[in-house]
Amino acid sequence: MNDDLRSSAFLKAEQIFEHSARLKILPFPSLNPTLFATFICDVCEKLKSRMSSPDGGDRETTLIPIFLVDQIAPTLRFIEGASSENTPASLVVPVERIGEAVLPGSKFMVCRQWRYNYSVRELRRRLEEDLKGLLPEAEHNALFKALPERLFAISFPSFERDNALLHVNFAHEIAHPLERAYLTQEDQTRILQDLRKEVEKVIAEKDRVRRAREIGANVGHGARMRQAALMEVLSDTISAHVFGPSALFALHEVATLSRSMDKISADLHPPWRFRLRHILKVLEELDFVDPRTFQLRGWPKEIPASISHVRGKVDGWLHNLHQITEITTDIDEIERSFPGKQAYDSADRALPAVQKFAAESVTQRYTPTLFSEEVPGLLERLHASLPPNRIEYTLTNNRAVRLASILASAWLFKLGELAPVFGQDRHAYVQRVQTLNRLVLKAIQLSEIQTEYAKRPRKQDNGTPKQA
Repeated sequence: MNDDLRSSAFLKAEQIFEHSARLKILPFPSLNPTLFATFICDVCEKLKSRMSSPDGGDRETTLIPIFLVDQIAPTLRFIEGASSENTPASLVVPVERIGEAVLPGSKFMVCRQWRYNYSVRELRRRLEEDLKGLLPEAEHNALFKALPERLFAISFPSFERDNALLHVNFAHEIAHPLERAYLTQEDQTRILQDLRKEVEKVIAEKDRVRRAREIGANVGHGARMRQAALMEVLSDTISAHVFGPSALFALHEVATLSRSMDKISADLHPPWRFRLRHILKVLEELDFVDPRTFQLRGWPKEIPASISHVRGKVDGWLHNLHQITEITTDIDEIERSFPGKQAYDSADRALPAVQKFAAESVTQRYTPTLFSEEVPGLLERLHASLPPNRIEYTLTNNRAVRLASILASAWLFKLGELAPVFGQDRHAYVQRVQTLNRLVLKAIQLSEIQTEYAKRPRKQDNGTPKQA
């Protein structure tokens, strides 16, 4: 039986090795998928060697094939989904840089997935824990030296590959790994005690054992609801710091596809209306949105005539969104739920701490000043059907712009220029949106090239190098 298991494990390891080796030579927009594919090959080689060694015990013989099938093989989809063909290639490296700035010591793989959502998954920790019992310590430690301290797969809906504007949502996913760091700052014992007091007020007197069980179950459920609400708020807040108003626009587009704006989801995510209300409030505090008129701030005093109408349409959109968030049907749903009301009351008290933590986690924030300096000029380029990749002062004096400004200009152009009109040719609308996304992806690529070019040493008139 052991010989059969060893042979089966060796075969699985060889199959996974060969598949990973083939994936490794695919073109990728980043080095990280190749790094991970090489790691998978090395793991398979070590496990094949272990299966061939007389030192391998019965426990290892039993667990290695399970580990290969359950843990290693499924990770191949992340490598395959990260190829240049399967990703918005020009956006990958800029997104990785955002992740590395928010989570120092981490690396990211941007990859597709077939489910319609954005998600993030930590790849190293689980593999590291499971391999500890399958390899000698020295071999185990040597394997993981090749990987960064933390490695994440950040996934997007596959058919949205070229929808560059929607990929603002990457910032939300990048922020999720910060949840543990925030929660360790809270006094979890006190939070549970306070939640328990509120739950006890609702649970009627009955059999003592049954009541204790009911209280315990509802406190646990309420704690999970509270945590889910705060973590979504944390990620939305970080997204607003990174991308400014684009974070709101992208969140709203996803929210419109939801089954309900008002209900807590089955996986305990807060209502979409709750999240939209919160992120609008964050943008007000960041001075992107006027809290009295709900108009977008950051426009220069003089707006070029070619794009002046965009401002009015965007302000109209924001006014409509404010009206959506003024409706309180989501709050009514929460107030009627148990232990939802108790969980969200507790979460409300923690919001200032969450927002402070989010602000401190983003070192390079997008500001209304940057918006004012870059976005109007980029809008003019889009209006002329040019990629919004640079600010031109003269033909020889121009500079690349920030990713957040490129995406903000595109969102404003979409809301101000491409808003569908009843009776309009829908095919023409689709083509214009697709053209906008192509211009944006090209702009990101050109901006990256220009930024890298500016870093190269140049020659002075006397022929000696000078730094750009």
